[in-house]
Amino acid sequence: MALGTDEAVGFWYHLGYTPNLLFQWVYDADLFETETDAMLNGPLAGLHFWRSSFNGIPQLFVELDEPRLDLRHEVREAVTGCHVGFMMSKRFTDRR
Repeated sequence: MALGTDEAVGFWYHLGYTPNLLFQWVYDADLFETETDAMLNGPLAGLHFWRSSFNGIPQLFVELDEPRLDLRHEVREAVTGCHVGFMMSKRFTDRR
């Protein structure tokens, strides 16, 4: 299960959800490659990530061990073509 949030990250983390930074190039998709490279060689260096898209909108997901509001703030200041928020995920299993 996954949900997007910008404000209640601590609440969902406390309930066992895993935080990921989610970048969505909704403002200027042409900046996707340039800004992705800058982030992955800068403040996001060494973190596990994957690229995706939703309805043609480029996305970048970055795995975090814990909510990093400071990192979200830092990267929000550095990118102009995208929205940066958190995507919280949790794996549920069927234990019948």
